[in-house]
Amino acid sequence: MRWSAPPPIAALSAIAAQGSIPILDWGCAPDGSAVAGGSDDALISTFASALVTYRGPVLLRWCWEMNLVRSHPNVGGASGFVSAWGHIHTLFTNAGAANVSFVWCPALTGVDPAPFFPGSASVDWIAVDGYDRDGTQTFSSLFSGFYRQWETQGKPMMVAETGSAGSAQAGFIESIGTDAPSLPQFKAVVYFDAQGPLADWRFTPAGLQAYAALARSPYFAP
Repeated sequence: MRWSAPPPIAALSAIAAQGSIPILDWGCAPDGSAVAGGSDDALISTFASALVTYRGPVLLRWCWEMNLVRSHPNVGGASGFVSAWGHIHTLFTNAGAANVSFVWCPALTGVDPAPFFPGSASVDWIAVDGYDRDGTQTFSSLFSGFYRQWETQGKPMMVAETGSAGSAQAGFIESIGTDAPSLPQFKAVVYFDAQGPLADWRFTPAGLQAYAALARSPYFAP
């Protein structure tokens, strides 16, 4: 959703009714320095209060892939992002939004995400987005490096976007089931079942069958 749009409470409720916890992707602000300086406090506080009223658990992924710097020219670099994140987190805390978990999510292919990390006090989940772009990757080959870099933070971790295309898709999805148990702090994996700007990640029939088997496995359905 866009930065200035109200929270989609009806959609969150519909997801929760199916027994799922929604992940809400909240777009970056047009001006990161304005956020840190307090210019958007009313918007942020209203947003937070709406999620408090919703009451159910929400995973909030604000300004994801912030380390793709060309895609986020108005964030203000690492320091601007960290300042804005901290200010948003403070306003949510002041609003009593204990049901909202903050998901920090860089891209696997961006610049080093470490300078963009706001600190463990304001991050509940550490996530990452990464795709099998050449059809040769496995879950472990894609994400184990990031995992080893960030597991020492002691936070639950998440692959917030991943996908594979074409004939490689089913094998990649099967590798999630094979590899994830060796990366146990990954507590969630989200498959991007959609057309992307670089490839079509939508499920093939074989990929959907592999994903259904993955969802039924004891590791992902304890």
